[in-house]
Amino acid sequence: MAAFPRLTVDLDAVQTNMLFLQPHPDDFDALRAHLAERGIVLAGQKPRIRVVTHLDVTAEDVERVIETVGGFYKGR
Repeated sequence: MAAFPRLTVDLDAVQTNMLFLQPHPDDFDALRAHLAERGIVLAGQKPRIRVVTHLDVTAEDVERVIETVGGFYKGR
């Protein structure tokens, strides 16, 4: 996720199963809507989006989120 332009990921802050993304302010609402339209609902309040994994989240689920975020940023 840290490789996507206009998206900040504080990898030093990752100490649990939570990842906090900080999209560019102009992208926040559009990114959350893009994800929600594809069945991916993530919590958080501006300026950060919270991504949480648990036992029921598969490697394929994680890949799907990464690909969906990548699709949002493709062409931006």
